[in-house]
Amino acid sequence: MWLRQPCGDCGREKFTRCRCKRKVKTMKDGYPWKRGGQTDRLFMHLCTGKTLTRYEAVMMFRVQNPTARISEIRAEVGDALKVTTKRDPNGQRYAEYRLLVG
Repeated sequence: MWLRQPCGDCGREKFTRCRCKRKVKTMKDGYPWKRGGQTDRLFMHLCTGKTLTRYEAVMMFRVQNPTARISEIRAEVGDALKVTTKRDPNGQRYAEYRLLVG
């Protein structure tokens, strides 16, 4: 799923910076997060087609600031991360995240 691509200017394969110092930032450049880190675990959960709420991120994955991790994922995948606002039985609103894969 994640592929490395050469820089359009110099042709060198790098994720963050290349020889020409121009930042290459597309989803196919390489894996953007630390393996096994909080963002990685949330992303892998979403990649399986499951949904995720803030509460689930805190309780299942022990993520202290799920909003920041979701923002990092959204920065990489863009519109592929869909947010649905729902209400619990007490009327409290919450967001449910889903990654559109395919």
